[in-house]
Amino acid sequence: MELAASDNAEVSNEALRALRGFDLSPSEKTQLTELATKLTGPHQELAQRVLDRNPRKRERPAGDDAAAWGALAAGEGNATAGERIFYHARVGACYRCHEFAGRGYQIGPNLTGIGRTMTPERLAQSILDPSREIAPMFTNWSILTTDGDVKTGVHVGDEVDGRMKFADQTGRIFHVHPNDIDRRQPSQQSVMPAGYLDELTPQELRDLMAFLRSAEK
Repeated sequence: MELAASDNAEVSNEALRALRGFDLSPSEKTQLTELATKLTGPHQELAQRVLDRNPRKRERPAGDDAAAWGALAAGEGNATAGERIFYHARVGACYRCHEFAGRGYQIGPNLTGIGRTMTPERLAQSILDPSREIAPMFTNWSILTTDGDVKTGVHVGDEVDGRMKFADQTGRIFHVHPNDIDRRQPSQQSVMPAGYLDELTPQELRDLMAFLRSAEK
């Protein structure tokens, strides 16, 4: 909370992101509300995002309006801030499933150089609606085990003891032996959850896009 009030914008922004998702005490809410009134623009959006546990979707384009999302994503962004969002455990957390320039995990597509192959509009659409196009190697499998458990995840390899290795939507790895599978079928839903962009402020979206395009240089 003390760092959130820092005069250094980068420090303040990162402190506000670190507070996201926590239950604040009444005194902390009052303190943060007072701080928000002193901030402007993207800094105020971050403070408000901490106070509003649920994203204010009314301020966003419609879910199927790819052009509007692309226009929002194409605004000026800060690639350095976008990198912090990409690797932030409480905000972007993209690294849990995606690799970028050698960092991260290879559960989903490698995003290195994606800015060279996708327009901002197409890139925003792929994040907004990840189930629209799913490459076969990233199929999300729905698994019913013989003991009645239901699991979903992407097949990412096999262990020497025969167990199949899967990754769920949080990047968590779990194992299932073929002998313990009662039924396995491909899901039409991507392992990446829909509505991801609703979790970001407009400026965070622009910063993230700037980072993803940074490999072009």
